Amino acid sequence: MIKKLTAVLTALVISLQTLSVLAMGEYYTHLDLPKITQEDLTYTGTDISGLKKDIASIENLLKKKGNEEKILSIAEKCFSVYTDVSYQYALAKLGYDRNCNEENLEKLGEIADVALEVTELLSRLIYDIYENENYRDLLEIMFGDTETALRFALPDDEELLVLIDREKELTTQYSEIYGDSDACAELFLELVAIRNAIAVKMGYDNYADYANTEIFHREYTDEELAGFYESVKEYFLPIYEEAVEALFYLESSSIPMDEDEVLLSARATVKNINPELGEAFEYLIANNIYDIRTNENKNPSAGAYTMVVPRLNIPYLYTNPAEDYEENGVYNVLTLIHEFGHFASILYTPEMAFSDAPAFLNPSIDTAEIHSQGLEALAERYYGEMFGSNASMLRYYLLCTLIGAVIDGCLLNQWQEQVYAMENPTVEKMNTVMTEIVSEYNGECTPEEAQDIWTAVIHNYQSPMYYISYAISGLVVLDLYSESTYDYDRVVDKYMRISAEGIYRTYSEIVEECQLPDIFDKSVMADIAGKTEDAFLIRYSDVSDEAWCKPYLYVVSNIMDGRADDEFMPDSAITRSEFVGVLGKMYDYYIGIDEDYENVFEDTKTDENRRYISWAAENGIVEGYDDKTFGAEDTLTREQASAMIWRLADAVSGKDVS
Repeated sequence: MIKKLTAVLTALVISLQTLSVLAMGEYYTHLDLPKITQEDLTYTGTDISGLKKDIASIENLLKKKGNEEKILSIAEKCFSVYTDVSYQYALAKLGYDRNCNEENLEKLGEIADVALEVTELLSRLIYDIYENENYRDLLEIMFGDTETALRFALPDDEELLVLIDREKELTTQYSEIYGDSDACAELFLELVAIRNAIAVKMGYDNYADYANTEIFHREYTDEELAGFYESVKEYFLPIYEEAVEALFYLESSSIPMDEDEVLLSARATVKNINPELGEAFEYLIANNIYDIRTNENKNPSAGAYTMVVPRLNIPYLYTNPAEDYEENGVYNVLTLIHEFGHFASILYTPEMAFSDAPAFLNPSIDTAEIHSQGLEALAERYYGEMFGSNASMLRYYLLCTLIGAVIDGCLLNQWQEQVYAMENPTVEKMNTVMTEIVSEYNGECTPEEAQDIWTAVIHNYQSPMYYISYAISGLVVLDLYSESTYDYDRVVDKYMRISAEGIYRTYSEIVEECQLPDIFDKSVMADIAGKTEDAFLIRYSDVSDEAWCKPYLYVVSNIMDGRADDEFMPDSAITRSEFVGVLGKMYDYYIGIDEDYENVFEDTKTDENRRYISWAAENGIVEGYDDKTFGAEDTLTREQASAMIWRLADAVSGKDVS
């Protein structure tokens, strides 16, 4: 698809019919959402003969003065055709990804050709209006200003159109040869040449500069990115390496889940996080606008994504599970939650109220990935309820995923920057650059292994320069994730406000509006790293790497704290209050404590564990002394510990275990 003609046509869009706003939720603007049928999601193609006639009519009207209103009216119809084509392209892509066969590939190629032709026709229309002194001012009405109109029109250049058409062919071929590293490498080599030629035609030195400016609309500088890379290496590589080490201590088991169980698990979790998220999930299910099946006919080069379907102005959620549900459904649940973060924000994006807007707008990927990774982070609070004994391992798996996304985003962006700036690139040079950059991030790989790495990254072929968005958003989410360990409700509120801003606000706008940290400030990066260490890593001066208790401390790292800033005091006695606090936090994480309990004992009114002590007393897990005190600071005896654990087991099982 063409990525150039993507500006919203301001005056045209605001004059179009909008969806009704039913109500304002606490966070989201609730629109009168359409009922979606399978017919709505079936590709039919687009007839553009009417567009050509309308453009011919405008050309005749341009010959005389006084036809402003007529021209604007017909132009509205013309640009609406672009929405129709974008709609059909989305359906064709979805059809091919769901059923990867020659027929669907032909449909995808057919509509891509139509999209290119429509873009060329509309670009020519913009130039015709611009070149007419009597009507040049109409571009300001349509686009806001003349420069914007010209910037978003394709240059009148036949060579450029040939290049764009070839790029489209190559990206389509990738899905056919996916998995063949050598073939993919040679194809990418040609893609680099084609894309750089496109960038030069557009007035840029190379494709990396072009994509960052014109496609992703990024506002940070090369210097800021260079500093960002170095801070990631300095502060987050050590955390990542220790988090990976923690995974070796933690055991997990497979949880077979069918498709319905995966759906229900994600559904319950997002509803627990916020009721408005729950409402969006109900809409997803009711309208069947998702595909999370395991199916060998799916496009192997299409991973998981959530796409905007223009004209319908709704999101569609798609995953391509690598692992069969019957073997282990855990990671399919986590992928679904990630994609649903995109889904909910798209569904309630304010611009979705304008019928043609989504076809002409580019989302801010830096912002959108906060929606997905942020929801993943918030879901961790419910891992105990969702995954039982696997929760501790998955908690560190999530940490590794988030930091890994930051590292991978930096690594792959550095590689693409160098590849697109390379003179006379070859596959061998690209492999060498990858091995060098991998070593900067404390990794090792041979040139052959390096090639396997970058040829397997779908984004390199279909969405070049995308990956840095995972790093930018990942740092923001790490900050939220660490904060959520001690102030979960506040982080949920912040996340919901970010999500409600939608997918079209730039990253800098979101940072200012939602008061997010400036991750390009090295001191801020150091602060986020420190908070991440405090929340997840075992850094006690009195617990050595060889200590028998260290593996177990990872298991309970979100339940038990040390008694001092850098000491766990593993050999010290524990008080009755501390032990009940551990039992309560454990029960709350794995099962959930839904209500606040009133204080029961005279001596626990100010105790930090009073909620859990009152919960335990109400459920028969603990008893106080005869004088109506609990003895919170009394040292716990082995006898008392045994009794509390026994009663807790009784409460959990719902029956007498004696």
